[in-house]
Amino acid sequence: MILKGDSNKLFIGPFIGEFGHELFSWQAYMREYAKTFDHVVVASRKEYKFLYEDFCDEFIAVDPKTFNAASYSVLENEAEAKKLCTKLHSQYNINKKYTVISPNIDSEAVTVKKISKMTPTYVSYGNEDESLAYDILIHPRNFGEFTNHKQADKKKSRDWSLDKWFKLVSRFNKRGFKVGCIGLSSAAFYVEGTDDLRDLPLKELADVLRSSKCILGPSSGPLHFATLCECPQIVWSHPRNRKRYLTEWNPFDVKVVFHDKDSWNPSVIKVGEMHREFTWGLK
Repeated sequence: MILKGDSNKLFIGPFIGEFGHELFSWQAYMREYAKTFDHVVVASRKEYKFLYEDFCDEFIAVDPKTFNAASYSVLENEAEAKKLCTKLHSQYNINKKYTVISPNIDSEAVTVKKISKMTPTYVSYGNEDESLAYDILIHPRNFGEFTNHKQADKKKSRDWSLDKWFKLVSRFNKRGFKVGCIGLSSAAFYVEGTDDLRDLPLKELADVLRSSKCILGPSSGPLHFATLCECPQIVWSHPRNRKRYLTEWNPFDVKVVFHDKDSWNPSVIKVGEMHREFTWGLK
């Protein structure tokens, strides 16, 4: 939805969908779109303020009460999320003072296809700090904990078991690798033998990712964020995500080893082989 205002002020969002899509189908396009406006207000989850600080004048934190999302839509509390959007837009479009652009009110108006016709401007996040460096970061997603929505079975099928993660980390520990575990504690396992970095604010996580040698795990929002922190990746998913990781959502040409022959369930041995392939091929 785009509502044109009479002044040169812009209200963006709120985007309350999937994290990966906010990174690659939204915020980079909004950064470019905002350049012609004198004053820019951005609304998004409070945790994501860091993504917009370089180009917004005012940030409004919203809380849709869930991180369960697919593309531009929430999977839980959808009605409440739309009420939240409507309230904000009503407040900031009084007398048409603001041009308002949002994906969450009329899903047919601002689609991925329409946004993709704009020009994205990506920024690279994080600062290198040797004290924050890890040999391997992992994202042991545990989305199976989210069971009260229509995509529960689909989400569960994408999780690797905690037992597999433990076996993999044990192999890395024996080889002397320093391993860190990232993600949200509500949606990622803690794996024994790793430093628990879950729930780090994005700004701090960006520094860790930027400083580390690689991150590995199934396709997920944190893996996409790692791309914008220029952290090399070992990732597994279904075949249609290959182009996304290698080119479409890889603006800084980050090194990626991508595996799709086992979909979401490669063996521990296979992931170990992927890491060796990554290490030997690293320049």
